[in-house]
Parts: sequence; structure tokens; C-alpha cells
Amino acid sequence: MATLTKHAARRCQQRSINPMTLDFLEWFGCVRYQKDGYNCLTLPADPAERAEMRSNMKAALKLMDKNVYAINTNQGSVVTAGHECKTIRTAYY
Repeated sequence: MATLTKHAARRCQQRSINPMTLDFLEWFGCVRYQKDGYNCLTLPADPAERAEMRSNMKAALKLMDKNVYAINTNQGSVVTAGHECKTIRTAYY
């Protein structure tokens, strides 16, 4: 989740906007660029786009039942991916 300013945290509380909604906008929202380098994240206004988004979400929810993993570099590139059939070795630094 993005870090909220005190102003944003106050507004979210006043307007009953929970953190999950902000995460959703960050992941799936449409970006509208504004002056001074700010971005406005919104959901599509077009009903057909919203229907397509719902369809994609349903497909994504089905994928949650699969045990898959991906190994990434620090730069975000995927090195490999696979089906998890045993515990993945991890290193803690």
C-alpha cells in the first residue's frame, strides 16, 4: 500500500475509503496525468470497460487457487516460474 499523507489519511477516514480500495486503484486504476507531476487514479467510466474488468477479475480469482511461484531479480525481471510442490527455500538477510 502507498504511504498516505496526514491529509490523505484524514480524508479517507472522513469519506469511508478503506486501504484496500486504494490498493485496488493502484493495481487496476486508469491513470490521468495532472499538472505538477501528479496522477489521478480512477476506475473506467465506460460500462463496457467495467464489464471487461469484472470478467478479468473473475479469471484472476480462479488463479488464486493455483500454487505457483516466480523468482524475481531486484530490478523486477522474472527469472523463472513454476508450480509449488514443496517448500521454497528462502534466505533471510
